[in-house]
Amino acid sequence: LEELGLGTPGSVSAYFEDRSAGFSTPDYQVRDDEQLWGLALDVELNARTVLQFTYDDFESDAGEVKRELEASVSYALGDVNTLDIGLSHIEREEAGAPTDETGTRTDLAVRYTHAPNDDLEVYGFVQGTLDRDGGISANNRAGIGGRVAFSERWTFGGEVSGGSLG
Repeated sequence: LEELGLGTPGSVSAYFEDRSAGFSTPDYQVRDDEQLWGLALDVELNARTVLQFTYDDFESDAGEVKRELEASVSYALGDVNTLDIGLSHIEREEAGAPTDETGTRTDLAVRYTHAPNDDLEVYGFVQGTLDRDGGISANNRAGIGGRVAFSERWTFGGEVSGGSLG
């Protein structure tokens, strides 16, 4: 973003794809025409605060629709502690799909991270569904996790969580 003259560190990206029926790759087959596009924005507001935004949109001629919007703020509470808050919204429609795969859902998540040095990080998080419509299940969960670097080439990370979707 600084290169665009906005005077703040960050990045912006976008993509667009228009795939015709019959297009294929080794791991993807297109049965119906489909269009995909998305945007991403990452802005460092100051030394402690980063905003992120992403939007992805998919539609096919078969009536399939997938839209995902995410916005988050990361705030450094000090040198070793960070608080992240994120909001996401999904919309899914697919003709003939099971009813539990269609509808909308809005989730809120909060994560607290403690990283006393570059080799150690521990965190805890909670996530809750604020609103949903249709058959999409609520996605309430909580967990803890961490990462430890034993050397430049050896890192171990893990997470334990539980919630309404497993």
